[in-house]
Amino acid sequence: MHAVFITSNKRYFDPASVERQFLLMLSEVYSTLHTVVLTRPGYAIEQVNDHTWLYPTNTYLPGMRYFDALYMVRKQVAWGGQLYADVIISDDPFVSGWVGLKLASAYDRAWLVHVHDFYWKRPLSKRLFRWPVLPLSAVLEGATRICVFSNRAQIYLESAANENQKEKLRPMPEVYVQGQQTTQSIDLKAQYPEYNFILTAYVPRSTRVLDALMGTLALLRLRYPKAGLVLFSSGKDERRCIRSAREYQQEPWVHYLQVEPNTFPFTHANVFFYLNASEEEDLIIIRAAAASCPIIARTSPISQKIIEDRVNGLFVADRQPRTLSDAVRTFNEMPGWRERFHVNASMYVENLAVPSHERMVELLRAAGTFPYETHPPLPPKPEHELFSNLTQTPTLWERVQSFLKSKSTKGPPKRPQL
Repeated sequence: MHAVFITSNKRYFDPASVERQFLLMLSEVYSTLHTVVLTRPGYAIEQVNDHTWLYPTNTYLPGMRYFDALYMVRKQVAWGGQLYADVIISDDPFVSGWVGLKLASAYDRAWLVHVHDFYWKRPLSKRLFRWPVLPLSAVLEGATRICVFSNRAQIYLESAANENQKEKLRPMPEVYVQGQQTTQSIDLKAQYPEYNFILTAYVPRSTRVLDALMGTLALLRLRYPKAGLVLFSSGKDERRCIRSAREYQQEPWVHYLQVEPNTFPFTHANVFFYLNASEEEDLIIIRAAAASCPIIARTSPISQKIIEDRVNGLFVADRQPRTLSDAVRTFNEMPGWRERFHVNASMYVENLAVPSHERMVELLRAAGTFPYETHPPLPPKPEHELFSNLTQTPTLWERVQSFLKSKSTKGPPKRPQL
């Protein structure tokens, strides 16, 4: 099989990056792999191996990346009006997604989408100045397969898709998340021996939610004088946490730790609070569940998938300190519940460890294999002239011509169906 891979991740040009290793895995799946990378000027076309190429768009204006990517595909992979590729792969649903959808519709090809996060739930402030994300409905309806490299994204996509669309989803290991495997564990009981009951929570963005955590600790210390709260994040939130603790007169019993992004490196924590107050918390609850930490949580699509109520966690109705403190006391004082809640939640969570190279290639090959009624034509043997100008990037006039040509390209929106 032959594939065109559209991506905006420039780290594919870095031989030492995780993305480059992933590209080599893809190259073992497909007979030829033409990778178009949406870049700013300054990159050279590169031949990775005998059947894998990297084509930078070297785009002068960000708004022209869509047209430059189409131009590069037509220049390198399409001859005589025919696209010599079986599969169009979009590495994300932004510009890469728009390009993949256009090519799949114009040439009647299978369209495979890689999803690394649930971008459709991000706040507007994070998307305001970016190229608009491809609508979720267009991805679910138009894609032949959707490879999901995120447990969080998989849960949200399953809740948004209908029964037919769920068959397109292919859960994949989180190959770009390396921190969870390399971060050293922190034994909280050994680090803070003065506490016999340790609460943990990711630092929320909302000051109101942070105040609720401080109020919860204040109420719990009336019952548990040796209780402490450990707040953590990947940013620099220590001053904000200490200021809030000082306002509630809880400063001696509140500690802040800065950790690697998207990790829960703690052992022997008694309770983790998931208050559904930020996007980062969705990732942390998955790590906390895999680390066998009991969880007290607000209801959300993520927590409902990860937690079985009163088996490995408790749901609460709101974020009020009284509600949270009552939930902690119920968990701690109900006979047998402390032991039961330490049961690993891995039955609800995909394995977070990156698999071996061979296993990863098998998963990619299974996700990229489609049934065809009429198979696309095989590409002819490349002639010398075809790759004689590999180091040259398109001129501005060639880009304008490509834009005008794209306006006249029409094709039925058909593609292989499962």
